[in-house]
Amino acid sequence: MLIHKIDNTTFGNEPPTLPQWTGPPHTIVHVQAILFASLAASLLSAFLAILGKQWLNQYASTNMRGSTIERSQNRQRKLDGIVTWYFDYMLESLPLMLQAALLLLGCALSHYLWEISITVASVILGVTSFSVIFYISIVAAGAASENCPYQTPGSRILHYLASLAHTARNRLHGAPPIIGWGLARETTALDLRCVLWILQASLDKTVRLSTLKYLATMTIFADFDPTLVIHCFNALVDCVNVTDYTVVLLQDAEDFAVASALCFFNTASRLLATDPTSSVLVGVRRDYLNVFPARTDFYGHRFYHTMNAIHCLFVRRRERLFMEWSGYQPSTHEHIPFVRGMVDIARAGYRKSQHRKQKVPRWVLRFAFHCLSLDPQPPTPIVADCLSIIAIDLGCDMKGIGVMPPEYRCVCI
Repeated sequence: MLIHKIDNTTFGNEPPTLPQWTGPPHTIVHVQAILFASLAASLLSAFLAILGKQWLNQYASTNMRGSTIERSQNRQRKLDGIVTWYFDYMLESLPLMLQAALLLLGCALSHYLWEISITVASVILGVTSFSVIFYISIVAAGAASENCPYQTPGSRILHYLASLAHTARNRLHGAPPIIGWGLARETTALDLRCVLWILQASLDKTVRLSTLKYLATMTIFADFDPTLVIHCFNALVDCVNVTDYTVVLLQDAEDFAVASALCFFNTASRLLATDPTSSVLVGVRRDYLNVFPARTDFYGHRFYHTMNAIHCLFVRRRERLFMEWSGYQPSTHEHIPFVRGMVDIARAGYRKSQHRKQKVPRWVLRFAFHCLSLDPQPPTPIVADCLSIIAIDLGCDMKGIGVMPPEYRCVCI
């Protein structure tokens, strides 16, 4: 209009018309909305973080008034309030707000720069997409395994939903309610790794003996490390001496020999059932023959029955076909891990002999019948394992039964 006032010939005979402003473009509106949402989320998370810090300081403060009992009760009330009001969930929401704010910022920049320069926008979009994919990956990894260090609130939510779905599926198919069995397997796997580490690193005889006694009582082997067989065998060799085919125990080593023999049989039979061609078994068998020749006599020792079974596994593999169990009456402490190893051997025979009518070695089946005929009746875990051996020989579907606790194996059988 100024130019038209100065020189009205510039635009011809028609005066110019002013365009009517209808507001900012839609792209700018969308970008500004996303940016302000990102800013609001960031400020809200900062505000809640300051409040959370104040709440934690209040919880950690110690009231010096009153007796020790009153101060303890006050602290317990604070802890109960934190649990009741889901304080941990509130604090865990703060990182989620910051992550959402960062995602909104990346989306806003990508949308805004796309209208200006596709090249520049592609860089921002690529970085944002990579971040989203990376975050989804770590959430999935954390949900897949509780041992994964990349735990986030999202991964815990997914893990909880997956456990609910698994429980619902088991109920739908009529599976027995195995309460806490997944946790038991995880705990057992951790225990086995601790046992392996102690046998590798500790030189204290008392600590090693306690570890072997605990290992001898275990009836479940989850994530079994084959090198545990080697350490159990070395523990056995360290407390015995073979002279003229006669086993002589070292001084004050009887308990250590009994525990190490039980552990050696339990782990070796487990490895024989799961991986009979293992290189660890080959090496242990060679070392075993060097220490205990074929004519070695174990009679007179507390671990006679266990060592006789071990000798059949590694040396007299043909003689074990005709092994009799009429005199086998061990203590419960020795019997439970022994029969557990027998179940593993029976399962190994079942996997190898799907096309044959006889699926369980006869010496193992005779062992199961002998244990069931004992008077008084052996404990429930032994009865359950013996019934499992008989069920395997009858051709029953035993998938998953061998890895259940004894009480559930009885229900399934």
